This record gives sequence, C-alpha cells and structure tokens, in this order.
Amino acid sequence: MTDKIAETARRTRGYWFIDGLTEIGTGILFVVISIPYLLWSLVPQGSAWSKLASGGRDVLLILGIAIFYVVIRSAKLRSTYPRTGYMEVKQPGRKQILMAGAIGLAGVLVLTGLVVAGILLWPAFRLGLVSNLAYFPTIFGLFFMFFQIILGFRTGLRRFFVLAGVAALASLGLFMTAHFYLAAHPFDWTFIASAGPNDPMPAGSNAALMGQAHYIYMGVAIFAAVHGLAWLVSGLIVRCKYLRQNPVPQEETK
Repeated sequence: MTDKIAETARRTRGYWFIDGLTEIGTGILFVVISIPYLLWSLVPQGSAWSKLASGGRDVLLILGIAIFYVVIRSAKLRSTYPRTGYMEVKQPGRKQILMAGAIGLAGVLVLTGLVVAGILLWPAFRLGLVSNLAYFPTIFGLFFMFFQIILGFRTGLRRFFVLAGVAALASLGLFMTAHFYLAAHPFDWTFIASAGPNDPMPAGSNAALMGQAHYIYMGVAIFAAVHGLAWLVSGLIVRCKYLRQNPVPQEETK
C-alpha cells in the first residue's frame, strides 16, 4: 500500500514535466543567464560593458524566473491541460512555506558565517579558499548534478538522471580546466595567511585575484549554457513526443 502511495506521489510530481515545457523554459532561462556572465568574463574590468553585465545578471535572473513561471503556466493552461487534463499537486501551506524559507535563510546565514569566520580566524582556510577559487564553477556544476538526481528520484523520470550525467561531465571538464588554469597561472598566495583583513592587497595579488574572477565567470557561463542546452534538447524531445501521442481532443477543434 505504501509503495502505491509513493508511486502515485511520484507520478503527480512528474506530471509537471509531462509536456516538456518546463524543461524548454528552464533551458532557455539558463542560456539567457549565461550571457551576462560570459560578457563580464570577456570585457575589461570597470568598463561600461562590465558594469552592464554585472547589474544585468541579477535583473535577468529575477525577471527570468518571474517570466518563466507566468509563460509556462499559461502555456500549460492552453496546450497541456486540454490534452491530458489537470493533475493538481498538493501545495504547501503558508506555515510550511515560511518555515522552509526560514530554514533556508538560516542555512545560508550559517554557511556564510562559517566562511567569514574561517577567513578571519583560520589563515590556512583563508589561504586554501583564495588559492582555489577557480574550482567554484565545478562546485556550482556538482550542485545541479545532485539536484537533478534528487529530481529524478522524486519524479521517477529517468531523463533527469541523464541530465545529471551531463552536469557531471560538464563539472569534470570544469575541474580539469581549473587545474590547468591554476598550473598555467601560478601565484604565491602565502601572504594571505598572515595579512590582516584591512591590509591593502598588493597590485600583483589583485591582478591574480581578478584573473581568477574572470575565469570563474567564464566557467559559470559555460556550465549554464551547456546545462541549459541539455535541458532545452530534452524538453524539445519530450515535447514532440507529447504532441504526437496527445492530439487535441476532437471537440476542441470544432
């Protein structure tokens, strides 16, 4: 009995992805968001293009998520529900949403506090963090890999495991390029271990740090583009199959 309930819950959660629209929208969103990151990594720091890219990435993210939700929901109302009906997923209550938000915010604050404490109190942690910033895009990619694995288990849709594999391959590629980048741009960061938080950073160190920042933005842009294209292709395949198997009911065409 428990297995049947769990399977029903998985099918209900997977219904949101039945038509491919969510994957298509998510893919487009990731590709669009990758543009300001790529632009920032290519243009000179402090230029007008750099400022535009720096401010534009946050605007694109907020507007993109809002537009994504409105457009996908509207498309489902017009195209999906007339074909295969509407299956309502039980929505969490206001208390659950507030509790989840509070837990998420607390988690972010705790993690940020630990990182800041590590930077201020432990020289070895500060040194390791600064000298290995180039691996951040790899961590970024692994986060989405694990997210898609969880999504695959929760929805019972095997294609999310394939997408997780794409994210894993992209993360591996980013890890290797980060290794080569650090090998090609060696720098002695040992002064970071003894420097105080208010000590001025030498010009050479600042240039090396900015070089890593440009590499990080480039890596994030590449992963977002690859990840987005993978979702877009997956969504288009699912969409074509869905439209072929679920024509508009006859009464709707009259």
